[in-house]
Amino acid sequence: MELTARGTAVVASTATAVALACAGTAAWPGLLDAEAGSVAGWAKPVLLAAIMAGVGAVLTTARPRNPLGWLALADALLFGAAALGAQWTRHAPDGDRGSAVAWAAWTADRFSAFLVVGVLLLLLLLPDGRLPSRRWRPVVGAVVTLQCVAVGAFATVRGPAAAPDTSLPGYTLQLPNPVGVLPPGLAGRLDGLDTVLLQLPLLLGLVATVVRLRRAAAEERVRVVGVLLAASTFVLLVVIGHAWWPQLADAFDVLAGALLALQLTATVLGRRPRLVAVLVRQAFVHTVLTVVVGGVAIGIGILLTRRGADLPAFGTAVIAGGTALALSPFRARLARLVHRLLYGDLADPYRALQRLAEQTHREPSIDMVLGGLAASAAASLRAPWSAASAGGCVGTWGHRPADGTEAGADLLHGSIRLGALSVGLGPGRRLGTDERRLLAELGRHGGVAVQAALLAEDVRAGRQRLVVAREEERRRLRRDLHDEVGPTLAGLAMQLGALRPLLHADPAAAADRLLRLQDAAASALETVRRVSHGLRPPALDELGLAGALRQLAESLGLRVSVVAPDAPRPPAAVEVAGYLIAAEALHNVARHAGSPDVEVSVRRTGGDVELRIRDAGTGVEPGRPAGVGLQAMRERADELGGNVVVESVPGRGTTVTARLPIGAGHEVPA
Repeated sequence: MELTARGTAVVASTATAVALACAGTAAWPGLLDAEAGSVAGWAKPVLLAAIMAGVGAVLTTARPRNPLGWLALADALLFGAAALGAQWTRHAPDGDRGSAVAWAAWTADRFSAFLVVGVLLLLLLLPDGRLPSRRWRPVVGAVVTLQCVAVGAFATVRGPAAAPDTSLPGYTLQLPNPVGVLPPGLAGRLDGLDTVLLQLPLLLGLVATVVRLRRAAAEERVRVVGVLLAASTFVLLVVIGHAWWPQLADAFDVLAGALLALQLTATVLGRRPRLVAVLVRQAFVHTVLTVVVGGVAIGIGILLTRRGADLPAFGTAVIAGGTALALSPFRARLARLVHRLLYGDLADPYRALQRLAEQTHREPSIDMVLGGLAASAAASLRAPWSAASAGGCVGTWGHRPADGTEAGADLLHGSIRLGALSVGLGPGRRLGTDERRLLAELGRHGGVAVQAALLAEDVRAGRQRLVVAREEERRRLRRDLHDEVGPTLAGLAMQLGALRPLLHADPAAAADRLLRLQDAAASALETVRRVSHGLRPPALDELGLAGALRQLAESLGLRVSVVAPDAPRPPAAVEVAGYLIAAEALHNVARHAGSPDVEVSVRRTGGDVELRIRDAGTGVEPGRPAGVGLQAMRERADELGGNVVVESVPGRGTTVTARLPIGAGHEVPA
């Protein structure tokens, strides 16, 4: 039966009050009489009970359906009961140490071992109160069951109320276990299973946190990494305290518990207080360094001891200090690594853009740029798959998740969309706000690289077209000279050689042959003139573009009006292309317009030469496909980076407008 909101609040408040009451009652005797017992004997469970009670109260109020708050309250009750029981055994009168004190000792020592189960469940259920996946249920169920059985056996074995290694007063070893039902011989076997059944399963909690880290979105990853660091710091502090400084073990336990509690609260509530993140990060870094420094000092001490040399305390301090100084650079690197694990590229967008630049500038080809962009996006967002597409090309990285989700951004150059950038995410993962912003930023900067690659591709393609056109022109010249001019000149040479004997024998026949040779020479000359005109019409050199067009139009029988303001002559390539485009348009007027009247204008507009040929003919029917001549005009303009526009109205004539960049002519190879 599900509790109502009011019932939930009542239960949470009651549990919190009981835990705090137990902690306060346990602390009271120690505060009143410091001689009655050391602070270390009661401060640790009291402080941990208060900390966990506060965490449980906050979480059950803010997230009543999340079991983590209730687990925290359960741990607080256990800590409070243990603290109260421990103080009871220390302050019980000598004549009143019966069953009640035995129950107190049992609660403080044996029953409190169930805290291990509570800590494991906390680590497994962070941050949303659920296991990483359904496949974890049988494993966790088996481990928790074994732990409960082991702790239950430890709590119910016949023998003393407290274990032999207890920190409680020695007389508690003489009190019988009030719930002892199992054979006393089982106690020895349980001592051997303590590490396997109680300590090693805590590593399962760390594994679960790592699994969540791999699947989490950036904003959730920050919370999960924070838990991982806090849990790792917790384990390290506990190990350091109990192994190296037993007199400070309780202080280390309280510090570790406080850090874990703070991170637990921030994680469950979905908030990321900067102070908590800084505390956890710095605690983890300094704890790791403490372990390294202590390990080096202990290792050197053991090595010297084996060689028969005793290392004084001062020498140990010098070694530890020297090791700490030597590891100072390592501390900064470790801090940066932890910061990167917490925030990834979200905390340092410049790193993501730097990675993007490194990936996309290795090769100028569009395929390599898109592949580098996909790899950079996948690395920055920790995605298993990414793809970038533009200009009909696609670059991918990684393997696309079968049941995953996708997110994308446009590749932009200014306001122009060049393509798309997509990332494939693991099942159930969604990009957070910061991640979407980073993906959009990668799309904007990637668009610049893509635009540069596309322009480079256009330049390479243009150069290839120019090379091909030049070779085709050379092939045509060779064919014209070899197939037409060459045979004609060879025939002339042979006939001239045979003409010498004929001059004396038959002068009349020689004169007739000379006339035929003259016609052949004129034909060869016309062929050479035609080839030369194909390279560059001589009228351009003699009359300029406007004059050459007037001459051509008159030769076609057209009444032409040419408008050409005085201006510097354009480059040769632009002049030839303009002449050939206009010549094709004038030939179309002569063949199809039905009217001999035509207007031709040549003018400079900014950095372009504008040619306009307007006739008064019949025009072109809408939807009529472009012919070979119009296609040739457009290709000539495209070669120079210009364009040709044809406008026609049936019955009102046609206007052909060509714009050719003047600067393009200077870049055309000779």
